[in-house]
Amino acid sequence: MYTVEEYLHMIQLNLDKQTKEVVGTLADLKSITFAPEVKALFIESSLGDPKIILDLITREDMFNNVDEDEVKEGFAGNIKLTDEFLFDEWDKNDADIEFYIENDLEELSIAEIAGWVKECFDKAQGEQLPLPVYFNVHDDTTYVLDLKIGEWIEPEEVEL
Repeated sequence: MYTVEEYLHMIQLNLDKQTKEVVGTLADLKSITFAPEVKALFIESSLGDPKIILDLITREDMFNNVDEDEVKEGFAGNIKLTDEFLFDEWDKNDADIEFYIENDLEELSIAEIAGWVKECFDKAQGEQLPLPVYFNVHDDTTYVLDLKIGEWIEPEEVEL
């Protein structure tokens, strides 16, 4: 069984293995001309399985993706930031699942991923991108991390 600190350290080590690839891909985004329909970029992560993947998604607003087939000029669509990689090495037997729930490790895992994505974004000088850029976990629209200002926001409150 892990302690909370050991669990978060394991996650950080697995994320760190992906840093170079993510920073490089984010830096390359500065050379892309995005379609006029693209109003925001979202870095989206899965969560819930031992393996995760990060994608960059173009959106026309805070909730709807730009349909790349309807774009006449510029880029719209998805860009894979990582291949699927091992995020959580935990076996998750019954005792571990109880520990996970009792210590709210899902929320702590999201915070760990978000902090790492923000670090990668900053290393890639992502603030130079011409569009707002957000981090979110797939299917969780409660809050998103605005990567340019480093704050969690409610997407319903944002006008693009």
